[in-house]
Amino acid sequence: MKILLVSTSYPRFNDDSASIFLRHLAQSIGYRGHEVHVLAPGDPKSDNSQTDDRVTIHRFDYFPGKGKKLAYGSGILANLQASKWLYLQVPFFLLAFFISLLRLTRQIRPDVIHAHWVIPTGLVAILVGKILKIPVVTTIHGGDAFSLQSPILQWLKKVTFRNSAAWTSNTHATAAAVCGAENISPPTVIPMGVDVELFSSGDRTKYRVGLGDEDQIILFVGRLVKKKGCEVLIRAFQLVNCYYTRRVVLWIVGDGEEKTALINLTNELGVSEYVSFIGKVPNNMLPATYAGADLFVAPSIEDCKGDTEGQGVVLLEAMASGTTVIASQVGGIEEVIEDKVTGWLVEPGNAETLAKVIRSSLNAAGSGSGVVEQARKRVQMYNWPVIADQFIDLFNNIPNR
Repeated sequence: MKILLVSTSYPRFNDDSASIFLRHLAQSIGYRGHEVHVLAPGDPKSDNSQTDDRVTIHRFDYFPGKGKKLAYGSGILANLQASKWLYLQVPFFLLAFFISLLRLTRQIRPDVIHAHWVIPTGLVAILVGKILKIPVVTTIHGGDAFSLQSPILQWLKKVTFRNSAAWTSNTHATAAAVCGAENISPPTVIPMGVDVELFSSGDRTKYRVGLGDEDQIILFVGRLVKKKGCEVLIRAFQLVNCYYTRRVVLWIVGDGEEKTALINLTNELGVSEYVSFIGKVPNNMLPATYAGADLFVAPSIEDCKGDTEGQGVVLLEAMASGTTVIASQVGGIEEVIEDKVTGWLVEPGNAETLAKVIRSSLNAAGSGSGVVEQARKRVQMYNWPVIADQFIDLFNNIPNR
């Protein structure tokens, strides 16, 4: 089978973490003996270092030189909010995307187009699929379900789903955010996965240089945007730091539009000495980062636009790494973390409650091995070969493919 995966984000070089889960999905399907092509936007940071086994990557240009800033970074929506002038690039992006997808689809004649995110990817894929009579499977990830709530965007989402041969959602919560519309067939729920072998191989000592054996590390990994709730974590950390007797530090891995505000908050709360903004970390270095931490916290919230966590791939990475997990009870997170079984769930946006659970977890370090072991068992169902097989089964069962 020949599959064309289409996305507005895909790793641009070997160590890039942009939508890294799509790279793993494409490779896992390729390892099953299928021919996989990927179409994604070009970017000034793209280079020729990327070598994806069994996957052919195609890039499309939509703006001259280094002016391409619409995709990647914090994501298209966040980039538009941060820089209004980028709206000028939107029509060029859409036109280039459509033409490139039409040309590539005519050239390779895939059996199925797999579009990731509904707008614009799914909509553009539907147009091309109708023209060339190629079935389209659209996958919704979370941000495109919980946000994009204006009437016109809601209508475009309905059009996309109604004209897809099938559509998938990473969690039932994500699906529920769009399933209220009439005449939309139910989705197939297939989560995004994790490389269990990679994330279970981390060396705990690798990045703990300069820290004592008794020092404890709280870890956050993710984009520094509102819905990730990092502000709540910093406020909770300040409370932990005031009332906890052992030395504890906070590692913040990732980048985004909220970084400056978060740094200012650590200065305001007097905890900057104990908080390290590490920035983006290459994917192959993340296992040791997780392994070096005593606690992983995903303090996600619902932002002012209604956007929240659809699934939380970082939760899977932490679970595979054997790191204790605390996460917010929001979006699709409850389908990944079972409270007090594979981790701990807390009320979103409540720093005091989060601090209390963090202190309890740090005090109980070593005694939570049962939860960690259950998490390691649970995460096996998210291993990429398992997830790839679910998508392949879906593709094979598309009517009149």
